[in-house]
Amino acid sequence: MSERTDKEEAKKQAIKDLIQQLHAGVSPDEVKDKFKAVLKDIGPLEIAQVEEDLINEGLPRQEIQKLCE
Repeated sequence: MSERTDKEEAKKQAIKDLIQQLHAGVSPDEVKDKFKAVLKDIGPLEIAQVEEDLINEGLPRQEIQKLCE
């Protein structure tokens, strides 16, 4: 894999981890700054891919949308 692809995958995994933390009950205030740091360098397509991955892993779409607000 190229370095760029590795970085993109790491960013997507970071977002996925943060959403899973929220789902597990972590306070949004605890992850807010981490989200900002990751989201500044990621595009809408990558975010949609992360959401789709989480749905495929069993997290309901409505829950993801709620957590992302």
